[in-house]
Amino acid sequence: MKAPTKELEYALTSVSDSVGFLTRVVQVQINEHVKASGGLDISLATLSLLRLLQANPGIRQVDVARILMIQESNTASLVKSLVNKGLIEIYRDESTRRGLRVTKAGEREIEKWSVTSEMDRSFASVLSDKEYRQLLALLDRVYKSRLDELSKT
Repeated sequence: MKAPTKELEYALTSVSDSVGFLTRVVQVQINEHVKASGGLDISLATLSLLRLLQANPGIRQVDVARILMIQESNTASLVKSLVNKGLIEIYRDESTRRGLRVTKAGEREIEKWSVTSEMDRSFASVLSDKEYRQLLALLDRVYKSRLDELSKT
């Protein structure tokens, strides 16, 4: 595989075989695509966190960190920021366990950016629908495998 630039072509063999490299490059490109198409007021990571809370009201912060595979200290900073913005709230349930949930403002933010799946699909327009579903299934399998490993520790 070759990487053309304005003047030369470079071999990509050593980097194009790396899942880490390829996923990082695709993530960077998706972020740039989102910014160029009007952008999000929030990051895609924040949107992922909001969607996780929406699907799991009352989830514990430590579980959010584990599921999203981000450091607990980074999760704490993000939670604090989202609480301050009024997008999520920390509450105690009947068992006095602390949990997180999305506020009405957070729900509106999620709805506002429901087009991100369409953006993802248009970004990957080089793939057929079958290939796109296969890509998602394969990435999901890798993610869940790693999540299973982490839950055993």
